[in-house]
Amino acid sequence: NIKIDELEALQRSLTVQLDAVKVDSKIKSKIQETAKKANLKGFRAGKVPEGLIARRYGKGIREQAIQEWIQDDSSDRE
Repeated sequence: NIKIDELEALQRSLTVQLDAVKVDSKIKSKIQETAKKANLKGFRAGKVPEGLIARRYGKGIREQAIQEWIQDDSSDRE
């Protein structure tokens, strides 16, 4: 759910509410997707454990998943 409030002529306030279960599901699928493509030393290509991917790249994956979620939701509103 995205709410846009007009504060002044050129100023807006954006409030975003996300369903935690759906976001977590999207993050998990992104981690799985990344694990299939990852090539880390000590592991065969595509065989890196998801836990290692989550620890190493979790913050970036989470930000990317949330950004995609917001873009998808905002494009549905147009």
